[in-house]
Amino acid sequence: MSRMILILIVMLLSGCQQLRQSQHSCITLAADVNQCLAPLPWQHSAPPADELTQLVTLKRYDKQQQLTMSLALTPQNMTIIGLAPLGQALFTLQFDGHTLSSEQSMLLGEQFRADYLVAMLQLVYWPQAALQQAISGAELSEQQCGKALCRQLRRDDKLIASVEYQQSDKWHSQAVLTLPQADVRLTINPL
Repeated sequence: MSRMILILIVMLLSGCQQLRQSQHSCITLAADVNQCLAPLPWQHSAPPADELTQLVTLKRYDKQQQLTMSLALTPQNMTIIGLAPLGQALFTLQFDGHTLSSEQSMLLGEQFRADYLVAMLQLVYWPQAALQQAISGAELSEQQCGKALCRQLRRDDKLIASVEYQQSDKWHSQAVLTLPQADVRLTINPL
């Protein structure tokens, strides 16, 4: 009897998840500006960290959402787990540099796109040269600024995206990614 209950619970919980896979995913950042998911830059070396936990705040228009993200990095894989403020699992993403697999809660709805989240993380963390190869239609630059470091993606004189870091070690710094045309502001705070 208890085994039947356990099977029923597992079936109900798995019914609340969707599994998706995509390969060579590209997103549109602006008109004529695209970013394809870039390979893992540490596939032949040690990753920049083994595990990171971050508080992520996404603000779009006047709406704001927060979640806790846990990143696990190996030479072959990046795993991202997103938790709601009350601890409910929202998504688990696996990216091996070529294929992106996402398992996501139905609570996220159809609007959540794992490829956008990974692309945003790549805009924040990937080395400039590796990321530039994945971007078409705009130029990526990095320079010292009023903060420790700033990164900008521009098409001609138009700002497509900017990232401001509090410290030069990007993986352990607060980072603020802004996409002005989409009115998106993503703030990442290490925990």
